[in-house]
Amino acid sequence: MPAGDGWKTVYVRFRDRAGNVSFTYSATITLDTVAPSGSITIDGDAIYAITTAVTLTLCATDSTSGLSQMQFSNDSANWSGWETYTTTKAWTLVGGDGIKTVYVQYRDNASNATVFSDTIILDSTPPSSAVSVLPTYQTTVAFTVSWTGSDAGAGLASYDVQVRDGAGGTWTDWLTYTTQTSATFNGADDHTYYFQCRARDTLGNLEPYQGGNGDTQTTIDVSPPNGSITINGGAFDTTSTNVQLTLWYTDTTSGVSQMALSNDGSIYTSWDSPATSRNWILPAGDGLKTVYVRYKDTAGNVSAVYTDTISLDTTVQPEFGLSINAGALFTNKITVTLSIGAQPGTAQMQVSNEGNFPGATWEPYTAHRSWQVTQYLNYVIPRLVYARYKDVNGSVSSTYLDDIIMDVNPPTGSVSIIGPSSARGLRVLATSVTLSLRAEDDVSGVGAMLISNRPDFAGAAWETYATSRGWTLDSNNTVYVRFRDNAGNVSATYSASRPSNWSVFLPLILK
Repeated sequence: MPAGDGWKTVYVRFRDRAGNVSFTYSATITLDTVAPSGSITIDGDAIYAITTAVTLTLCATDSTSGLSQMQFSNDSANWSGWETYTTTKAWTLVGGDGIKTVYVQYRDNASNATVFSDTIILDSTPPSSAVSVLPTYQTTVAFTVSWTGSDAGAGLASYDVQVRDGAGGTWTDWLTYTTQTSATFNGADDHTYYFQCRARDTLGNLEPYQGGNGDTQTTIDVSPPNGSITINGGAFDTTSTNVQLTLWYTDTTSGVSQMALSNDGSIYTSWDSPATSRNWILPAGDGLKTVYVRYKDTAGNVSAVYTDTISLDTTVQPEFGLSINAGALFTNKITVTLSIGAQPGTAQMQVSNEGNFPGATWEPYTAHRSWQVTQYLNYVIPRLVYARYKDVNGSVSSTYLDDIIMDVNPPTGSVSIIGPSSARGLRVLATSVTLSLRAEDDVSGVGAMLISNRPDFAGAAWETYATSRGWTLDSNNTVYVRFRDNAGNVSATYSASRPSNWSVFLPLILK
């Protein structure tokens, strides 16, 4: 047939053997050598699909023989089979995210066929996201929470963030459809908060929440620890620079993790593990000593400074024992002063006038203590004082004692004037005399005397007792004397006067 698509006519005539020629006969046919034209779009020409179920939009024309059928394929090799042409069709993509191609083949009534295709990106996987790991503890009620996400397909669009207050709490929305990747959360002290997030991409794929305890958790702890310090179990004094500290501390949220000590409140030891007791060295030199401590909890909160004081007294022995009135043999008062030695680490003591300590209570150890011995009327018998000790660990010592003799009676005595103390030469003054002194004390003995020309003894000083002493009288010609025994009792005042008409004979010198 002649070239060119369209209607074609073929004519024929027949002739018989006698030479007769027939009429002209013809037949027509349409020549169609051009395949149909057309197109295909997936989901309205979208770039992405979130499921394998898509809708194909189809368009095909054939101007010659007319469009007849169509068939589809996901790989251009395996076809679905010919079917009547329609302008839309539901189709299922091959699974697995990525670029997907759908092929369509149109066929006209002349059996000319041609293939068209379209592509789309299958993105059915939701994004992934997580709240960044938070510190175990927060030291402020407001803190920053951050999160990150990623999407291999269409890209991230927004986040939802949830929070739960406590292990038994309920997950509640904190932020929804936010494009931020961090925000400030405001909580409450001593609360534990759990966080989780989910992300959605631009196609609407939504990540599920992790659930359980979420992505991370943190506890707010803004309260510093509480504590105390006690030196040698609360003793008032110590005989040694080596002491034992009793330490108490508590923190209800994160717990105490460290402590530091100081002797001056300025220079502290390095942070160290906490302990309930610690040996410690005080600065040298007698006097009041202060030990400082501060505690730090696991969250990093530092406590106030806690202190305790103790007096270092090395005037007493660092061994158990006591002495009454610094070892004096006698006393004239029932109130005495005890010097009480003790070993390092002594916390308490008991003092009693009886060896079985009836009614005695434990009291903080002190190196010096005012005490009343038992008075048995005026009987001259030794007064005993007993002491025992308890250390910081509760161990009780043996009993220690000292005694002292009570002497409440003053000495008795007298004084008399013998005469001038010298008679050589004219230079001797008539006021110079010799005093004859006598004193007695039946318990502690006479120890000192006080002599004066004045009855009020103004300006006089105690001196060692002697039976005679040179003295210078004043114009009153009277001397006054008091005696003191070794217990401190002072006698009455004794006096003696020289007669005003005493004669002083001077030697006569002849030349």
